[in-house]
Amino acid sequence: MDDEQDDLFKHYYAKSGEELRDEGIDRVSEKSGSWMSRALVVVQHLSIDWVGTGEDIRRVVTLEIGPPHSQHAWGALCAHAVHKRNSILYDTGRVRKMKDPKSHARRTPIYTRQP
Repeated sequence: MDDEQDDLFKHYYAKSGEELRDEGIDRVSEKSGSWMSRALVVVQHLSIDWVGTGEDIRRVVTLEIGPPHSQHAWGALCAHAVHKRNSILYDTGRVRKMKDPKSHARRTPIYTRQP
């Protein structure tokens, strides 16, 4: 897109998709209370050779500490775990279909545990 076209949309899109994503992650994380930090500890205790998806993390964390206040917290948890600040998980760039019927077999990233 050239500069002239880009300027046409600046007034329409006040924020970028990344900014909106990050605000949503921050918002759900703040509302999760201590759940997010406790869930990150559970993820940190996954074995070093662990490979799986956010769906797999959801099962482990739910068994250990229970579910979050909102389903949106699962995505925020994975985002925090992959973020360079935490570096708990690494996104392999591969995907697989989700197994939970409620997820409608959508594609999801495959992660590995970082040492």
